[in-house]
Amino acid sequence: MIRALRFTLIELLVVIAIIAILASMLLPALSKARDKARQINCISNFKQLGPAFMFYSDDNDDVLVPYWATASGQWSSGAPCWFSGSPSNGILADYVGHNMLAPLGGWYRTWDSRFYTSPFACPSRNGHAYIQETTPTGNASAFGIGLSARLGVICRNRKLGEVKQPSRSAYIGESRYGSAYVYCDTSYRVVYPHGYNSDLDETTYMPDGPGHSTFLFMDFHVEALSRNKVPNNARNSRSPYSSLWMVVPMSAYEESRYFDDW
Repeated sequence: MIRALRFTLIELLVVIAIIAILASMLLPALSKARDKARQINCISNFKQLGPAFMFYSDDNDDVLVPYWATASGQWSSGAPCWFSGSPSNGILADYVGHNMLAPLGGWYRTWDSRFYTSPFACPSRNGHAYIQETTPTGNASAFGIGLSARLGVICRNRKLGEVKQPSRSAYIGESRYGSAYVYCDTSYRVVYPHGYNSDLDETTYMPDGPGHSTFLFMDFHVEALSRNKVPNNARNSRSPYSSLWMVVPMSAYEESRYFDDW
């Protein structure tokens, strides 16, 4: 007669303990692999947006993409803007075949709870959760990408050929949900969703620490920069004059303060 093999309680507990140990060893590696895959996806999104910025300049006498397509650079009713996801009033939407209510790289919810996510939205972020939390009813949007802030008014109508260091000057970066700008100050601060929970950047300004953020530069290459690398006002009061943010010096004083060693 063949006797059935049975585990004792102690043997079963030992097996469970071994499985738990193996799982604790594997989960961090799997989490890092997932985060890396999302970062690669985000970089790919920015690379797809790059040609739209280039084609806009090609079609507009080399002029850089503005925030608002107005003579003053200020908002006016019905004015086309860089971030709109609709070709009817989006400066870039038609170049990338983007036709939805969500802004480029962002999220949108209608009053009757229909949700839209831009194909260029960062997979490491959840703009819909932000919308639900901050705007429970009505139409609402969340941004995910911001235009370099000096392109709003200060450097409006400047040309790509005037950019002092195209390979070192940011065109767009990853922004807070409530802003379609990025800059070195707290209001338009960059968020760092790769290797960090960027939702914490929404409420807390952390000038140094973990995390990477994706940037499209003005030579149209894409790069992920660490938080500790990106110039910000808390770390260096001269950050606005860095090549990352200055783009085009607009005076002799700005030219004298301009630096590239960040």
